[in-house]
Amino acid sequence: MTLENLRVKEELRSLIDDYAILGDEKKISQVMDLFTPDVTYKV
Repeated sequence: MTLENLRVKEELRSLIDDYAILGDEKKISQVMDLFTPDVTYKV
């Protein structure tokens, strides 16, 4: 495993953690900030 792979895995873990924590805290506008501007989010 390269350093680049490790960096990408850590970034993904951080993104998933942020998504989960913000969702649990009902901070929906901050959750949406995690996505790219062209996202379509259906509930």
